[in-house]
This record gives sequence, structure tokens and C-alpha cells, in this order.
Amino acid sequence: MPGPNLIVAMGLVSDNGSSVSVYRGYNVSSCVWNPTLTCYEVTLTGIEYSPIDYVAHIEPWDLNHGAYTTNLSGMLLVAVLDSGGNAVRGTFSFTVVAFP
Repeated sequence: MPGPNLIVAMGLVSDNGSSVSVYRGYNVSSCVWNPTLTCYEVTLTGIEYSPIDYVAHIEPWDLNHGAYTTNLSGMLLVAVLDSGGNAVRGTFSFTVVAFP
């Protein structure tokens, strides 16, 4: 059940190029880099992510990067993009909010 601010999951994903770590994760089961899809697969605890029920805000730590999200099999997929629009590995924070 979401808290008063409707946040259902959040965390900081750090990627050093060879391993992915989640710091200060709240309701985050795992996060892995998918080299085939060139994005991160974020599995949330007890939540099947869908843009119909939830909103995800992604904040890349590199000011020259952007990001977008989608979903697959209940996972939140996060793509971090460089200034040329190419998917890259990078550090980002995220918040998932439930629609009221």
C-alpha cells in the first residue's frame, strides 16, 4: 500500500560498467543490465510495473544523459541515453509513484 506521498518504490542504481548495484532501494528486488535490450531491468517487490497504474521518474546522474522507461513482464525497464540518443550504461535514481 502506498504511503501518503504515493511512492511505492525508489532507489539509486549505480553501474561501474561491469556490475550494477542498488543503493537505498525501497521495494526493489533487483536491477540488472540487459545487453540485448540495452536497458536496465528493475524488478520491484510485490509490484507488477505498468504505465497504466504507475508513473516512473528517472534522473540520470550525468547531466548530458537522458532516460526513458517502458515495461516488460511486470518489470520497469530503464534506458539511459547519451547526448546522441544512444543507450548507455550509467548511474540514475528513480521513483515509482502509484496513480491514486
